[in-house]
Amino acid sequence: MPIDLVHMDKTTYEAMCAALCAAEFDAIHIEANPGDGGIDSFEGSLLEEVNHIWQYKHFPDGIGESQKSQIRESLKTAIKNYHPKEWTLLIPCDLDQSAQKWFEKQRVEFAKQCTEVNCMGATELSNLIRRHKTIRQDYFPTTDNQVKILTSMLGGRDAVFENPKSKALDLMSASAEYINDDPDWDYRFSWQDDVQTVEAVLANPNAKDKTAAQFELTLPNNATGKKVRQDWIDMQKKGTPFSVDGKHVRIKKSVFDGLVGEGFTLTKMQMIPAIPDRRLPMRLTFTSGAGNSATLRLVDLRLKRQGSDEALFTNEDQNSVLIVSLTMNSAGGAIHFKTRDYVGRTPTEAALCEDVLAVIAEGDVRLEMEHIESGLHLGAAVLNDLKGGLSADRELHPFFKSLATIERSLDPTLRVPESYHDRDVPAAERLAKILTDGELTAQGSTNLTLNVGDADGARKSLAQNEPVEFPLDESTEEVKLLGKTYVFDTTTSIMAPLVLVDTTAEELVDGASFTVRQEGLVTRKYTHGRVATESPE
Repeated sequence: MPIDLVHMDKTTYEAMCAALCAAEFDAIHIEANPGDGGIDSFEGSLLEEVNHIWQYKHFPDGIGESQKSQIRESLKTAIKNYHPKEWTLLIPCDLDQSAQKWFEKQRVEFAKQCTEVNCMGATELSNLIRRHKTIRQDYFPTTDNQVKILTSMLGGRDAVFENPKSKALDLMSASAEYINDDPDWDYRFSWQDDVQTVEAVLANPNAKDKTAAQFELTLPNNATGKKVRQDWIDMQKKGTPFSVDGKHVRIKKSVFDGLVGEGFTLTKMQMIPAIPDRRLPMRLTFTSGAGNSATLRLVDLRLKRQGSDEALFTNEDQNSVLIVSLTMNSAGGAIHFKTRDYVGRTPTEAALCEDVLAVIAEGDVRLEMEHIESGLHLGAAVLNDLKGGLSADRELHPFFKSLATIERSLDPTLRVPESYHDRDVPAAERLAKILTDGELTAQGSTNLTLNVGDADGARKSLAQNEPVEFPLDESTEEVKLLGKTYVFDTTTSIMAPLVLVDTTAEELVDGASFTVRQEGLVTRKYTHGRVATESPE
């Protein structure tokens, strides 16, 4: 819940500051009798050396000229009496820009007297209060009371269960956020029938107390007890989650205290070890015994679990098509692969995965592993025993590669479809070839009628039988694929020797017309490819 320091009375505020300094800094509080001599709490010895002094000032309305005068007077008195190495002011408000500049000037001035001057405002004090649960509950409404209030607002516990699940979930999540404004833990709620699940997730890896619960386990001497013990060992050594029936658990103290009301019975306790944020970006190269290879240029492995003896890195949560799991332990390690459905994926992803699977299917595969950030070669493995049905689809592999070319070169929105027609396979192949080569060629023939401008030159060219290129037409061509229409501008030409039809070279004269036949290579060049409108199937 929001921490309101501004409306605290002076006596309560000073008592809370004393408790905070004692809990956070092991500071000793000095009772004013009649004055405090410039010291409220301190660390060190009043007879020998005072290392740190904390001074509380109840200035809820900010720092004006009167407050500045009081702060300087307290600071001067503390330095005169004890000459501390550090002096910290505690106030229930944050400094505005003007007050901050003034305070920084004091810091510079008194640093010349070998005293470091600091200020803890409302933000810093609120964070300390959240860190110390006992103090938070002593000086602010307890979570248990708030839960009871919220429950009563809905008509009691029975009424809560009668509400739609979504409403109850929204209420509990909102109330947890409101009540437990704790920088170290996040709380989540869920319901299933009459079972309430409360999760506490460590949000601050630098928290002073990372203990979620203190508890005792009472286990039977049978197979169930043996399994629980083994699960506990696995959690320690492998970092796997630990789960136990609530009837075997006695909670002494936990971060859930006050969140679960009376009348609830613990049905299950689960512990999931916190995972450090560690990445292992890898480049994997697969080479078959036949010499074919495929490379995954970036496999973004993240730490999934870690125990004292074993760690697991995987890209499973990165939504990759090819899931790679690397287990490392004292005995060495193991690597496992699994694929996801291609539907809705980019063709480039699917084609690359199929490239790897095609190499794996050839057998005797050697895997080279390289750490991308350092460039270090992390080792090699021979993949002899692959399980899980990893195999390339020989029919779809070229289809995916064609779609990948189209995606990269023309249509970045293209995705692997849930279904396709037989005609889509040759259409994709044709379209990919157009995009790769820029033209299509085929043997063909045509008849042309020409006018003689230079009869002697024409007869000479015909005698040499040299290929001549003639443009045939300029147009557009459409290629339909997966419900889309792709359009190109085209220019068609033919390159072949000229063969006279119905006339001889000797009959050619200037200004006359004659017919020739060309049989040779017809080339159609494609430019300005674009996606037209989507057409219904």
